[in-house]
Parts: sequence; structure tokens; C-alpha cells
Amino acid sequence: MNILITGITGFVGKYLTEYLLGRDQDVKIFGTYLDDRDYTDSHGKFPEVEFLKCDIADKLEVDNVIKKSTPDYVYHLAAMSSGNESDREKVFKVNVDGTVNILRSCQTISKKMRIMLASTSYIYGSGANCRPFTESDMENPIGIYAESKLEMERMAKKYITDQVEIIISRAFNHTGPGQTENFVVPAFAKQIAEIEKGINQPVIQVGNLNAIRDFSDVRDVIRAYNLLATEGKSGEIYNIASGTHYSIAEILELLLSFSGIKIKIKKDSSRMRPSDIACSVGSFSKIKKELEWSPKIDFKDTLKLTLDYWRSKI
Repeated sequence: MNILITGITGFVGKYLTEYLLGRDQDVKIFGTYLDDRDYTDSHGKFPEVEFLKCDIADKLEVDNVIKKSTPDYVYHLAAMSSGNESDREKVFKVNVDGTVNILRSCQTISKKMRIMLASTSYIYGSGANCRPFTESDMENPIGIYAESKLEMERMAKKYITDQVEIIISRAFNHTGPGQTENFVVPAFAKQIAEIEKGINQPVIQVGNLNAIRDFSDVRDVIRAYNLLATEGKSGEIYNIASGTHYSIAEILELLLSFSGIKIKIKKDSSRMRPSDIACSVGSFSKIKKELEWSPKIDFKDTLKLTLDYWRSKI
């Protein structure tokens, strides 16, 4: 069985690769990457994986990857996840055109395959009164990334055939050890670890602490990805969520509770995002009912492990 993971060197891609290799020794995994530095790190960790350099926005490069891997399953994780209005064209070129390149190329291979597309919960926008979003809720994307992912979903549905089955996931926030400091949980964890080591003064820089998010452990998310790829219904959209929520202030408070040092909190205007979504919480009732998935890992344990990860890195 051949599996292709686009964006394999990313945070989620590494966890997914480890999970799939641990489940089936008979699997052959191919993975696309763009950055040579990421390749060096991942190749050392997964020598059995065949890494293929590919810009998914380049149709010829995508065709070569699909012909080389002839996948039975595709986990499409590669995306451009940030950008300002000036980056709109580039974000859409990667997230929409890049996905279309993959789907078109898959249709040229004479075998049945299943494709799991990683979309985002940010397509829903901000929820009123923090009511959990369901898959039937109206989309209200906020920001270029969410807009591009919604367009990706709409385009992807045009490429569903009996031969090429497509399942779409909308994962809510997820984190864990190894995530870069560009995200809120590792950003806090790294700062705390640096303070504990005496590198910085006992002051932590924060952005908007009022935002409310639904967080899952990355290991629960990749388990859901695998279930969707193998058992999800083609053409369907599935939320991946914990069904619970924390304010960013509560997350910071939990992380600080794991440290014995008294740390002051200071707001940093550069960390404020104008497109911040006030509340984003999801219902996982659909994936639970159809595939018997539910989160297993306590989020407090995720936070502890993430802090310990940064402690080991500093």
C-alpha cells in the first residue's frame, strides 16, 4: 500500500508519519517537502520514507510526485497557513491551485485512491455565545487563510469520482511538542522555559488573552485523519474538535501553574492579530457517530508535554 503525505516535514506531517509507520509495516510512505532544512531533519528520523521535493503550486512537479508514488491514500497537509492581504495571490495559488494540481494529477492514475484534505475550522468564523460549530453551520471565513481553504473545499468537490474519493477535515486548534513558536501554546511554553533557565527576565509577552479556542492534542488529530482517510464518506466534511474550550488566558494560567517561578504578564501589541476570531469551538458528534472517534488525551497533559519539550530544547 502506497501513501502520499504532502507537507510531510511539517508539525502534523511528522506525527502522522510516525503513527502510520507504527500501524502498518507493509506500507510505503512518500512525502513532499519544500524546505531543504526540514528535509534534513525528517529524513534522519524517517529513513524508510521516500522524500520528494515539490512545490504543489507547480503542476509538473506535482505530476512527477503522483506518478512516482501512485498512492492508494493521499493525506494533503501542505498549505500556506499565514499571510497578509498583500499575500492573497500567493496563498490562493498554494492552497487552492496547489490542491487542484494534486486532484487533477490523481485522476490520471488508473487506480482507486482516497484523498484526505486538511481544511480548517476557521472557515466557520467566530461563534455566537461560543456555541460549538457543526458541519452544517454556515461558513463565514475570516482572513485570507480561511478564505483560501473554503475555496479549496469548493474546488475539491468538483474532482470527486468513483475512482478518486475525497474526504475533507476541518480541524480546530491543535498543538503538542514540536510545534513552532509561531503558535500560541508553544510561544508561551518557550518563554516560560527561557525564564526558568535564566535566559530572560520573569516577564511573558502576550497578545489577545480573551480569545476562546477549542484545542486538541495533535496525536488525537492525526488519529482522526487516519480514520477519515480509510473510513470517511467521500464528499463529506468532518470536524475534528475536543468539544471543550479554553480562553488563551486560561491556557497561559495552566502553563504557568507547571512552573515554580513567579512570572509577570505583559501585553505586546505586535502579538495582537486584527483578524482574531473571538470564539471558535467545535462539535465532533458527526465523526464520533460515523467513525467512533473522540479525543483521548487530556489537554492539560498536552500542555505539560509541550512545556517539557521546550525545557529540553533550551
